[in-house]
Amino acid sequence: MSVKEHIKMAVRRMKPDARLDMMMQVVGMGLDAEERLHDVVAEAWELVEKEEWWRARYATFEEFKALSGLADGVAEVMRRREKTKATKRKFSALGAKLWGGEDLAAILGPELMPQQASKRFLEVMKVLARRLGDSDEAVERLRAARDGRLR
Repeated sequence: MSVKEHIKMAVRRMKPDARLDMMMQVVGMGLDAEERLHDVVAEAWELVEKEEWWRARYATFEEFKALSGLADGVAEVMRRREKTKATKRKFSALGAKLWGGEDLAAILGPELMPQQASKRFLEVMKVLARRLGDSDEAVERLRAARDGRLR
C-alpha cells in the first residue's frame, strides 16, 4: 500500500474535523522533523569539514566533495537551512511587532518560548499575533492550551 492509502485507512472512521486536526498534526510533525534533519545534516557536514575527518580517505577537501557523492545534496540542505533561518527571523520579528514589542521571546516568556523554536512554531505565533492583537490575552490562551495538553 502507498503512504496515501495507509493514511486514508488510518483516518477513515474519524469525523471530518478530527481528521483535519490529525492531518495538520502529521504535516506539522513532518515539517518539524525535516527542519531538525537539516540541522543534523548541516552540523555533521560541518564537523567532517572543520575536524578534517575527510582526511581519513581523501587528500583534499575538494577531492572529498567531488568523490563523496554528497556535496550537491548537502549544499542544497545548507541553502534551505539558511532560507529557513531567515524566514524564522522574519516570523519572529513580525509576531513581536504585531504585539507591540521587539522580541518574541520576551513577550511569550521562557515558559512558552522554546529554546529552539521551529519555523512552524514561529509561523503559528505570527498568525496568532495577526488574529489576536492583545499579547496578554494570547499568552493566557497559550498557557491554557499548554496546560490542557499537559493534563
